[in-house]
Amino acid sequence: MRNAIVTLIMLFFIASIAACMPPPLQKKDEKVTAALADPQTSFFEASRKGDIVLVMRLVEEKQIDVNQTDDYAWTGLMYAVQNGHVGLAEYFLLRKSQINRQDADGLTPLMIAANERHPDIVELLLAFGADPEAQDRHGYTALMWAIYNKSWDCIPPLLATGKGLDLQNGFGETALHLALDYRCSDIAAMLIRRHANVNLKDGRGRTPLHLAAKKGDHDNVLLLLAEGADTAARDEAGENPLMKSIRNGRVSVARLLLDQTGNLQTSNQEGQTALHLAAAEDLPDIAAALIRRKADLNRPDRQGDTPLMLAVESGSKRTIILLAERGADLKAKNKEGKTALDLAREKRLGNVVEYLERKMGKP
Repeated sequence: MRNAIVTLIMLFFIASIAACMPPPLQKKDEKVTAALADPQTSFFEASRKGDIVLVMRLVEEKQIDVNQTDDYAWTGLMYAVQNGHVGLAEYFLLRKSQINRQDADGLTPLMIAANERHPDIVELLLAFGADPEAQDRHGYTALMWAIYNKSWDCIPPLLATGKGLDLQNGFGETALHLALDYRCSDIAAMLIRRHANVNLKDGRGRTPLHLAAKKGDHDNVLLLLAEGADTAARDEAGENPLMKSIRNGRVSVARLLLDQTGNLQTSNQEGQTALHLAAAEDLPDIAAALIRRKADLNRPDRQGDTPLMLAVESGSKRTIILLAERGADLKAKNKEGKTALDLAREKRLGNVVEYLERKMGKP
């Protein structure tokens, strides 16, 4: 019994000494040997694979700097983030890896995490001080990338910082522009409720209201109006949000904007008013609403076409009858010297031709 106890004590003593000794893998382990022979290549490969043991060994034994970059200006942190290795990413951050380092395209680890849909790493990076206002070479922020890639779970923590909501990318777009343009209605609503600027214009002169109107996003149009969105703002085509809604056939939004838009005679670069567009898009109910609000029935566009002529071009019989009955000038001619009746004959709209002829008193 005593011999057994002595043996156990000796084994424990030997195990304790062995635990304190350097690992015998220093020169014999093939992976470690290869890593020591080419530490840079091994470091980035281990970072991509999430091999935290090998990364730590290379860094702690000073075989490589934690902020070493490869040919793409990527750091080990960036590769760990890209591949979702939370533990390794945290190790890099604890070792003071440059959290806001940008690659050749201006991407930061935070943008990469948002791109790759890693919300846990987004939260980790923000907790360590990642800058949500950093912009890449196209002007995109991490929030913009999250919206672009529909990284839904990454968006709330980025929004919670309250930073960068009104930054504009190289195309003049804010996060709100992108959310509306990509039909991310819930995200757009979150941005509006956080008081993102609703009147900034992008590079094409479009405000968020233009985009919401174009997409027919009724709920966000209401939110934008409540936040003071400018209904008179005009884009590069000279169109206000009402005109955008009509051009895209968004009837419910057009009805809503009709009551909020003061000047219904605003014309676009083609000289067309909202009534021209309603006639061209075959929207008789919107045309009727515009006429009730005293829209000009006979205003010509740059080609000399009146709303009635455009209604004929679109073959909208209801709109043709509406305009004619409300007093549209049937004898007006465009720059080609053609009347609405001439256009109807060219398009072989038999019923319309008969109606206009009767209206004009022709046999």
